[in-house]
Amino acid sequence: MALADKSYQLAMDVLARNARSDAERELNNALLQVADHIPSIAALSRLYLEDARIDAAEKLLAPALNAHAEVLELRQLMARTKLAAGDAAQALQLLDARQPDIAAHTDYYAMVAALAQQLGQFQKAADHYRALLARNATQPAWWLGLALALDNLTHHSDAADAYRRALSISSDTANTLPLAARNFAQQRLSALGQSVSVPGAGS
Repeated sequence: MALADKSYQLAMDVLARNARSDAERELNNALLQVADHIPSIAALSRLYLEDARIDAAEKLLAPALNAHAEVLELRQLMARTKLAAGDAAQALQLLDARQPDIAAHTDYYAMVAALAQQLGQFQKAADHYRALLARNATQPAWWLGLALALDNLTHHSDAADAYRRALSISSDTANTLPLAARNFAQQRLSALGQSVSVPGAGS
């Protein structure tokens, strides 16, 4: 394990300098030392996904997840791999198989909510975004996700409130929404017969 840890740390060091090929070599070296070295599997699969090497990522992750089903990081990475391959339903099924504590794993449930939204499961998406916002109401992306879900459920008054919260928080914090998302929220508010004055929402 010590040699695998050393190769992994070296990979992280060279990756910080954007030496991706060197990092990949060191991660593979780590896996030659310890075949189920989870940090190396996770890091290497991320490199594969960033390079759109989806088959390589799945080949690496599948046996690791089978052996370590409890490791949420591997589960999320496999879900990302399935999503990249165009199988959002399988990605959501993978995440639904485990239900960790939401307070400690908000990123996990944000991914569940986004996948449910993508698959048209709007009530599920709304429920998950509400649960996330109950723990941290300062995330404009979650407010926008809730707004979209409620909009699709035709809960238009609540959707308008969520759009306004997304825009308001986005304008007041560094954690801002992309311009396209802010413009979309403004357009939906207009379509719903609502209005909001938010500095910077359209610029």
